Amino acid sequence: MLKIYQRKGETEIKRLIINADDFGYSHAVNLGIAESHINGVLTSTTLMANMPGTKHAVELSKKMPDLGIGVHLTLTCGKPILGNSVSSLIKEDGYFYKLSDFEKGIVNINKNELYSEWKAQIDRLYSYGIKLSHIDSHHHIHTFEEPSKVVEMLSKEYNLPVRNCNKATKNSEINFLDLCNYDPIRDMTTKYMSVRELCFKVIESNILKNIEFEKSEAMCHPAFLDSPLLEGSSFNIARIREVDILCDSYMKELIDKYDIELCNYNNI
Repeated sequence: MLKIYQRKGETEIKRLIINADDFGYSHAVNLGIAESHINGVLTSTTLMANMPGTKHAVELSKKMPDLGIGVHLTLTCGKPILGNSVSSLIKEDGYFYKLSDFEKGIVNINKNELYSEWKAQIDRLYSYGIKLSHIDSHHHIHTFEEPSKVVEMLSKEYNLPVRNCNKATKNSEINFLDLCNYDPIRDMTTKYMSVRELCFKVIESNILKNIEFEKSEAMCHPAFLDSPLLEGSSFNIARIREVDILCDSYMKELIDKYDIELCNYNNI
């Protein structure tokens, strides 16, 4: 089912990974991701190893053999797998520091503790039978200075590629784009059908800005809603719209319009 994109007399293969972050966050997040894959265009997801919905996500994954699954390394959400033994990573209540704490520079993490915790997260998913396809992280924390060094070590150790959160600088890299982080999609004061065409104009514009890259990853956050998501994340209700978009016939038509081959990190 290889598709070819034609441009100026050239023949080029355009491959796109559509990856949902936060698999394992909660039951509703898991079900939204499953819906987006089974009835939509979602090809990949990244799984959190330390959250209440992790085991539910693992069970769901058994019914979706074509869904690529990577690890969503966590340092800013929930509690560490290794508990109080990684004291530099946690606050007094035992939870990880918040992203804002890292942005303010008030967290002084121990690199060895971070390596141990992230290795434990990866090993836990392998122990559940997940064949990991790649590495990324919650809140892109792996792009921060110290975490980036740790994830580089783990990438080599497990032979797993790491999400490039920047625009590609050479053709061999996988280009990165945020698929749904735009006002018409995030604004839930308006009904979906009334802004449907506008949403897809924005998405199409974003795809066109990135179409020159041979390989790209589009990040998204589809989910249904439950109390853990509503109460635990400031980004909650708008995730429902991403499920609508990924399962919409417009999205499938857009992929076909530009002859894009959907794939995941296992087959890119």
